[in-house]
Amino acid sequence: MQNFLFVKNENAYTKLNFSEIIYIESLKNYARIISTKETFLILVTMKHVEEILPTNIFCRVHRSFIVSLNYVTGFNSSHVHMPNKNFPLSEQYRVILMQKIITLAGEPRNKIKTYS
Repeated sequence: MQNFLFVKNENAYTKLNFSEIIYIESLKNYARIISTKETFLILVTMKHVEEILPTNIFCRVHRSFIVSLNYVTGFNSSHVHMPNKNFPLSEQYRVILMQKIITLAGEPRNKIKTYS
């Protein structure tokens, strides 16, 4: 599998490694791709973008946002945290996010069993 795609930028195509993509934002019929090097605005649906990106690296967290899991620093029930930006986390996409990541969470203290 390739670890990059080519983005049409004016009259030429620019190679963009998946590792450089931080997030994608929907702007009506356009998708704005924010990368570590530059920003691209492309006439394409978020559904199509979501279909072509590798699912082990990217996760849609809201109807308007797809994030790279490599740049996620944390999350809670309503937001995904990334450096310098927080994204809304929709309930329907929270389930998908939880399936894609590994979490370690202890049980609440009142549920911990002690053996004597």
